Amino acid sequence: MYKQVKQEWLEQFAEPVIAKRNWQIVSGSLILVVLLLGVNNYILINKAQVIPYIVEVDHLGRAQFVDKLQSSNIVDETVIRAFLYRYIDLARSVITDDLVMKKNFSEVYSVSGINVQNNFLNGYYSAHDPFKIAQERTLQIIPSSFLKQSDRSFLMEWKEVARDLSGKIVKEEQWQAWFEVAVIPPKDASILEKYPLNPFGIYVNRLSWSQIDATSKEKI
Repeated sequence: MYKQVKQEWLEQFAEPVIAKRNWQIVSGSLILVVLLLGVNNYILINKAQVIPYIVEVDHLGRAQFVDKLQSSNIVDETVIRAFLYRYIDLARSVITDDLVMKKNFSEVYSVSGINVQNNFLNGYYSAHDPFKIAQERTLQIIPSSFLKQSDRSFLMEWKEVARDLSGKIVKEEQWQAWFEVAVIPPKDASILEKYPLNPFGIYVNRLSWSQIDATSKEKI
């Protein structure tokens, strides 16, 4: 009689309790797994690395060769030369489109150190307002030479061609600039999103430029 009563009690009360506890254990385990996966994904997202690629294209713009840019190549002289050519072109070119020129100067400031911004660029643009110059003429930059002086310093020369608004050349001058750069590769995607035009993390820390020949060539 006792065994029968015990069996009935187990069937009615104990087994449902045990089953409920088992489901609680399974549910708790699943919640723990989900939490661990979420933490792991968060860590992976925050450790996302930017990997620049070299893409070679043909004359039609079709990709012919793609390869990862190795970290040792990020400070390659060719990369820095291209960066500084573009830097000078954006910083000193004068065009008649004010919106494009503002965008160009914004990019120049984004890759310039605070010292360069405050102690060089601000003063130069205050004394030589490119937007006022654009009301009379345009200015084209034609690079001519590039010299590496050390791992961080470079010397560049170029010709500036001034044209009136009809397109006639009115003046040509030879200029040079000295740069000191720093290379800080982006560590995560957020930096690349903030500065999409500087994937290599090159910044101008010190800068000076001057005209080489005091007597510019006037065109008549």
